[in-house]
Amino acid sequence: MAEELENANERLREVVATLQVQNGRFEAALENMSLGIAMYDAEERLVVANTRLCEVLCVPPGSLRVGMTFSEVVAVCTEAHHFSETRASEVYEFRRRVFAAGSAFQFEEPRGRNIVAVTTRALDGGGCILTFEDMTERRRAEAQVEHMARHDALTGLANRTLLRGRLEEALARASRGESFAVLYLDLDRFKAVNDTLGHPVGDELLRAVTARLRASIREVDTAARLGGDEFAVVQASLHQPQDATVLARRLIEELSRPYEIQGQQLVVGTSIGIALAPEDGASADVLLKHADLALYRAKSEGAAPGASSSARWMRRCRHAGGWSSTSAAPSPSRNSSCCSSRWCMSAAAGSSASRRWSAGTIPSAA
Repeated sequence: MAEELENANERLREVVATLQVQNGRFEAALENMSLGIAMYDAEERLVVANTRLCEVLCVPPGSLRVGMTFSEVVAVCTEAHHFSETRASEVYEFRRRVFAAGSAFQFEEPRGRNIVAVTTRALDGGGCILTFEDMTERRRAEAQVEHMARHDALTGLANRTLLRGRLEEALARASRGESFAVLYLDLDRFKAVNDTLGHPVGDELLRAVTARLRASIREVDTAARLGGDEFAVVQASLHQPQDATVLARRLIEELSRPYEIQGQQLVVGTSIGIALAPEDGASADVLLKHADLALYRAKSEGAAPGASSSARWMRRCRHAGGWSSTSAAPSPSRNSSCCSSRWCMSAAAGSSASRRWSAGTIPSAA
């Protein structure tokens, strides 16, 4: 009898030792998981929780402990401002549905400074298990990749992809009666700066130009870098065509002011071509093409005073207010360009005439 009892005790000790080993392995696995784990029993009491749980949920270490009720856990998270101004009791009533038989949920939500992916599953016999994964870095990386795909790496401005998207959005609004303008900009004398002083100086100059460009437009407008020293602006919600002329003049004045780059004073001018929507086209490509042609004409007139590229690109043109070729030029010390605005008529072969603004240039006095 004594021998049988001793054998039974020995087997019991072996089972306990085995369970201890298994529990140690289970705890080691829990503590080394990247997920926060919370398991509740049928009475809504926390029976399993790892250290990572507090870290992912951005609550003080040890504030979520085995033995706490689900309601108490919700109160801790509410106190950490996870649920805006909602009261803990309201959050509890809404979230306790995770205990409903057969329920399973997956969603993402902000928890403190983290973005957390939550997965829940009700357990047979009552209770539930929840996992919490910190998605903050992944979402930040995805947002960065998305930003890089739609923005210019050097200046942070919209690139051609994002510009096209904004143009499509503006064209959709234009179909409901909202006009907008596309301004095509090209820096004058930038190549000389780049070739003479090097690309680092040229890059810094482009960033300085970008800062002035951003400061000169509204939040509803879009500025983009098309490549090299070419930029574009989508000016939204035009009340009248002259609004585009006013913006063009402001941009020319701002971008033509001297720049201090690496201890040197640099001066570049700018030429601008303008296309109006929907008058000048019903697609992004057509509007950009017309603005580009207007820019070409502006640069041609600036390069050869008194000569006009109208005969080459335009059928006829007439003054439509704003500045004329007799407008006062900027200060000679700025060596910049002034903008003259005209309504221009042009017609591609086989198509009806389209109306377009162009920004001509007048060289400053030598």
